[in-house]
Formats: sequence, C-alpha cells, structure tokens
Amino acid sequence: RAVAMGRSNLALVLKDLGELAAARQLFEQALASSLKTYGEGHPAIARRRHNLALVLKDLGELAAARQLVEQALASDLKTYGEDHRAVAKGHNNLALVLKDLGELAAARQLVEQALASDLKTYGEDHPEVATGRHNLALVLKDLGELVTARQLFEQALVSDLKTYGEDHPKVARVRHNLARVRQDLGEPAVAADEI
Repeated sequence: RAVAMGRSNLALVLKDLGELAAARQLFEQALASSLKTYGEGHPAIARRRHNLALVLKDLGELAAARQLVEQALASDLKTYGEDHRAVAKGHNNLALVLKDLGELAAARQLVEQALASDLKTYGEDHPEVATGRHNLALVLKDLGELVTARQLFEQALVSDLKTYGEDHPKVARVRHNLARVRQDLGEPAVAADEI
C-alpha cells in the first residue's frame, strides 16, 4: 500500500511539473499494485484511475482517459452515492474529457451537476466551487455562451485570489481564461483590482 501511495504522490508532483510520461508510468504502476492489494471495488482504485485519466487527457489519449474516468465514476457512485465529493470530482473529470472530445452538451450537464453538489457540500467560498465554476466557464466558452462564461471566470478569480493569493498558478490560469473571454467579447482585459 505504501509503495503505491508513494508512486501516486510522486506522479502527482511530476504531472504538475509537466513530466507527463514519467507521471503516467508511476500512475500505471500504482494502479496495478493497488488492484492486486485491494481488488476492483476499492475507493483507492477509483482515485488511481482518475489520476491516470487526467494524465492521459493531458497526453491527448482521450478515449483511454474517458474509459478510466467512467470506470472510476461508476465505482465512486456505487461506493458513495450521488452527493459525495468524490462523485462531484468524477463528474468534473469526465466533463473535461468530454469537452476535449467535443461532447459539449454532455460536458455541460456533468459540470453543472458537480458544481451544484460542491456548492451543497462546501458552500460558496470553497476552492472546489471555484474550480467547478472555472470548468463550467470553459465549457460555456466553447458553447459560445461568453457572457455567462465571463461571469463564472470572474467569480472563480475572486475566490481563488482569496484562497491562494496573487502569485498562484491557479490564479494565473483563471486570469488567462478570463482575458480570452473578454477579448472574444470585444472587451478590454480586466486588471486584478477591477474584480
């Protein structure tokens, strides 16, 4: 168990550093080890599948990522039920894969479901809610619903600034996406102190 967890933790760091091939290898090893230790229905297996799926998504292997997220989500639903934070995270992960596959209506439905669940679980000012708003805004941007996407990016930015401060990568990512939507709307990019 400890070796699989260590591999998973190192893989998360490597993913954040952009070393996707190395992260993939470690996630695959952690998943294989955890399957031997726990068997198919254990929550650790679902977590390992989610993590591996996100690396595969970043590598452009969308069909494989989708399959893993769907397996993990089915397991989480069986383990926890519909209103659990792990299920909301799974809905978000699947939505991001579907967005990249161009299945925007399905992605929107899943991310709206996840956001509603996270609001119920955590309340307005939680980082998971900000992430959900950001993800929904990404989907809405692709659907051409730019005004609503802008509003969601703005809400996510306010929350992330409170949570992480000025120089965090999540803040930079939201600012970047907000600026792109504002540009698409023909508006000037917004300064941080205008939010």
